[in-house]
Amino acid sequence: MDNNESTESTASTAAHPATIAPASTTTTTTVPFDNNTPVESGRTKIDISSEIAAYINSKGVKVTRTGETVQAKIGWVQGCMRETYDFTVSPMGEGIQQNEGFDSLEDKRNEELDKTQKRSGAKIAALATNFKQTADALGGRVQAALAFAKFKMFLNNEEKWELQELKEDQEDEMEF
Repeated sequence: MDNNESTESTASTAAHPATIAPASTTTTTTVPFDNNTPVESGRTKIDISSEIAAYINSKGVKVTRTGETVQAKIGWVQGCMRETYDFTVSPMGEGIQQNEGFDSLEDKRNEELDKTQKRSGAKIAALATNFKQTADALGGRVQAALAFAKFKMFLNNEEKWELQELKEDQEDEMEF
């Protein structure tokens, strides 16, 4: 029975030799960015088909294959993030079996977006505060200018009233 079981397992292995990769062929190759600086960061291994690896490579992400492992370095133009991902190629093309790398990538992208939004929010808040202070200062000046104009009008009116009264007094005196 044991011989039959081992024969069956050998036969199934022989029928699908591409599904089992020898441990010796799984290696990792460092792929530097354009500036040839290797990225030292957390690595996430995910299984990916060779077609998807080729697609990633076609999108400008540097991907190399050594044995059954593909490594890609994914970075942003502004240089704020550089991540290294090891993609294990599935010769049968099953595609992505685990997506921790992409989740991690999305989390990091969201984290950077949050930081950017917070920085932008702080800038907008500072501008709004500055604008409010400027508006308050200008408003104060406008209020002061209006108050002064009203006071001047009041004085002019008072002068007019006084002049009117003087004129009336003079007319009254002339009548007598």
